[in-house]
Amino acid sequence: MESVMLTQEQHHIIMEHMRHSMMNKAVQVHYTAEKCFRLREGLIRSATRYREDAALMTPLQNRQYRLINSIAADREGVKDATQERQLLSRAREQYGLIGMMQQQLNDIASGLMLSADTLLFTLLKAQHYQWRDRLYMAVLTEQPGAALAEENACPLGQWLCTEGGRRFCTQPGFRALREAHHQMHVTAALLFDRPLTEMPAGVLKARLQHTEDASQHLMGSLDALEKMVSSLYPDGRDSPCSQKTDGKV
Repeated sequence: MESVMLTQEQHHIIMEHMRHSMMNKAVQVHYTAEKCFRLREGLIRSATRYREDAALMTPLQNRQYRLINSIAADREGVKDATQERQLLSRAREQYGLIGMMQQQLNDIASGLMLSADTLLFTLLKAQHYQWRDRLYMAVLTEQPGAALAEENACPLGQWLCTEGGRRFCTQPGFRALREAHHQMHVTAALLFDRPLTEMPAGVLKARLQHTEDASQHLMGSLDALEKMVSSLYPDGRDSPCSQKTDGKV
């Protein structure tokens, strides 16, 4: 393929835009790291609760064990009445403990699913920024290639057509995200509707900015859907994913 002959002004515009994008990404990467650490802390808390719940069963098991041994050793049946009361007491204790543990385990399961969805949206945002970087490199080399493949072929597009569609298609935020994703690809395609050598510098600069704006709008749509998803879980509003993200990864 022939090399691209950019004017000095065009080259400066593209490089300056990419530099600005990379500076923004430094902030976004820092935010993502903090978010992942919070997610890890939440998983550790869940694991700790599992251990605590398991420990609650130990005293009851010990009492049941002693009672079983006592019943087995009572060959004359002398302790029947006492053992009956003890069995009833242990059964009631076990019933209450199992009910409490069932609720706790349901809460933990919801927390783990919420953490998994938080991680999902973080990864989707990271994948979009990787795609955007490839897009800008494609502009610089004027080789659109995979950057302008069918919109459903990019990582976010594939997710929208598979898991995203199955799980969230009834959510208003999903429809908004799908439209933002479509507009992202429409806007990106305008960067390649003519050879760069025929594109005035002012037009190139404006289209790069429109692409950046479309990208940030897409991030905002992902944030909105993430908040909707978090609200489906108990105490979802207190989770890491419900915190303000300002369009960052």
